[in-house]
Amino acid sequence: MPVYKPKKRRTLQWVAMGLRGLCSLYGLWPLLLIAGLIFSPVGPYLLTDYTYERRGSYRHMLDCDYLGLRGRLQRPAHGGTCPYVVITGHDKG
Repeated sequence: MPVYKPKKRRTLQWVAMGLRGLCSLYGLWPLLLIAGLIFSPVGPYLLTDYTYERRGSYRHMLDCDYLGLRGRLQRPAHGGTCPYVVITGHDKG
């Protein structure tokens, strides 16, 4: 009597193969992160310069200049402050 050998892949076998494939990408996560930052339309921008006016002993910031992967970005300050890091798209106008 011959031994039964299934020909079809079962659902859990497909799930296991998919999970093994995802785990094989674990070692490549730094490269995937860099590729995501380069091809993403948005990205992190760091504060490089700002203009302000004195209001008593307080600096009220007017404009903020940022530097990121896509170049320089100038934004008006919201509420008189400039965050050190913003994640935004580059304005073309």
